Amino acid sequence: MDPFVEVLEDAQHQITNLEEFLKKITIVNENNRSDFNNNISELEETISDLKESIQSSKEDPEFFQISNTEINKRESIVKKLEDSIQQLQLQWSSKNGNSNNPFIRYDETDENGKSGEANGVVDEDYNKFSQLQQEEMMREQDDQLDGVYTTMQNINLQARTMGEELEDQAYIIDEVDSELDRVGGKLGRGMRQVEHVIRKNQERAGDCCIGVLIVALIVLLVLVIVV
Repeated sequence: MDPFVEVLEDAQHQITNLEEFLKKITIVNENNRSDFNNNISELEETISDLKESIQSSKEDPEFFQISNTEINKRESIVKKLEDSIQQLQLQWSSKNGNSNNPFIRYDETDENGKSGEANGVVDEDYNKFSQLQQEEMMREQDDQLDGVYTTMQNINLQARTMGEELEDQAYIIDEVDSELDRVGGKLGRGMRQVEHVIRKNQERAGDCCIGVLIVALIVLLVLVIVV
């Protein structure tokens, strides 16, 4: 959740508690005076945190990814919260007897016909702000889903392309295997022919040697007889 929204919820809760606190008070004493001062101080600190958050966003809107329109809306909400503090302090002064103004309840009107709706206005602004935040989150989720869908489409396309390439490679491998088989057959036939020629040559060489030996023996016999 946006930190601004979380702190805003705290401020809203503190305002509601102070409102209930003021409604329950019938007699002002030291204890409830101390409680009111402590609670109002905590509320002021919370609003101060909201203002610091807005200031940081204004100084570096790109880092916080926030538009000027959104910053203006948040400033308006904080202004309403400050008005609520003034209303609460006015009610406390009325309870405490330090103001000439009558006690103004949030669900009543004052003598000028103005309704004490400070907290109600904040509620309305807060609800609008929360709705805008939810719509923005929904848009971001839609964008993320679109990105995931696009990524899945790309992966599917790449997978199909790889499948087609593998099929092509398998076909090429089959062709190479067939060609190797044909080459192997030719080599086998060639080797058999070479062996046949070698055997023939060996037989011829053997016949020649025998003929030479016979001639040599005849010559030797003739020489022996003559001598």
